[in-house]
Amino acid sequence: HVGYARGKQRDNQSEVIPGGGTGSECQEGEVLVDGVCQPEVSGCEPGYILMDGICVIDDGGAQNCPVNEVFDAGSGECICRPGYVRNPVTFMCVPFSQADNFDVKGLQAGVHVGRNWQRGSFVYGVEADLDIADIDGASEFAYAGGATGRLAFKSDLQGSLRLRAGYARDMWLFYGTGGIAFARAELTASSSGLNISDSNTHVGWTLGVGVERAFGPNWIGRIEARYTDFGDKDYDLGPLGQPVSSGWTQTSFTLGLSYKF
Repeated sequence: HVGYARGKQRDNQSEVIPGGGTGSECQEGEVLVDGVCQPEVSGCEPGYILMDGICVIDDGGAQNCPVNEVFDAGSGECICRPGYVRNPVTFMCVPFSQADNFDVKGLQAGVHVGRNWQRGSFVYGVEADLDIADIDGASEFAYAGGATGRLAFKSDLQGSLRLRAGYARDMWLFYGTGGIAFARAELTASSSGLNISDSNTHVGWTLGVGVERAFGPNWIGRIEARYTDFGDKDYDLGPLGQPVSSGWTQTSFTLGLSYKF
């Protein structure tokens, strides 16, 4: 069988990069200013203007601050505007972002084997499958304190052990299926020239529906759709952070061909 899968990766990204969680989520009534949470204000003294919840000097642009920066009268320097952090490599102000949820997608192909029993029109059985997969995705991150980088995900092996039950009519079988799913995955964090990876085997659950049609006494074609949650596992990213709890869900659509013994 062959198929296409698309899903959503999730992780506790505040644990990636030492100190990455510091200032990553300001409290209500605060704004992120140059990597630090500061109280949001509603009014400014004469000579200042309100911008994104903070007061900045009203200089008519005379300070010529770079893009995404504002002039801070207290320090006499240009600082990142609220919601931006400074990249330690380019020194440019970039939007604060967390790679805690991003899309994953790709192809998979494999084999399946099972056993069915039939009572009248009711068909039930058990099935196992094993797939070589190329499911991946990635996202950039930028944290308060200047930590920036990229978080990448990849799954190269997936499988399941499931029960099946359905209704047979003429040459057709309409069925539902569900059971245990497992997968091998790798998470890679890249920041400041470092690339740290860790691998895990995930165990979760899967549910789906499908349609089969018999072609002669032995050959059966199928179309199947399944939703799978592979659960969360801890990934050790070494000097780039504490253990990160990561997992993903995916919806797969497969075409298959079976031989009935």
